[in-house]
Amino acid sequence: MNAWIPYGCYWSTPFAKWQGSFANLHAIKFAAHVTKAEIGRRGIDPAIIDYGVLGYSVPQVACFYGLPWLTGMIGAHRAGGPSINQACAWPDSDNRASNSPTCPRRRCPPRNRP
Repeated sequence: MNAWIPYGCYWSTPFAKWQGSFANLHAIKFAAHVTKAEIGRRGIDPAIIDYGVLGYSVPQVACFYGLPWLTGMIGAHRAGGPSINQACAWPDSDNRASNSPTCPRRRCPPRNRP
């Protein structure tokens, strides 16, 4: 596979702290909203997108549909690719997030490091 991202054709959804200002947004719908705006701003036809990767750490309603749902919302109906999730994705060295009472990692046992 020969994959590349043309210069200037990449972006990210905004970052926010855990349970911060974006806590009530559905992550995949938000990603579709941002992506649709960014490809529109750059004049990219979503039909030319043929592959993507969706990653998320906190499962939400309908996240099972993953990347096909996201690409459908942006108009890239022929795109395929994996959806990847990672629970308890906070590094052990940063204990701030895991001390939050709403954090699922709070219930994870500590890992022993060599």
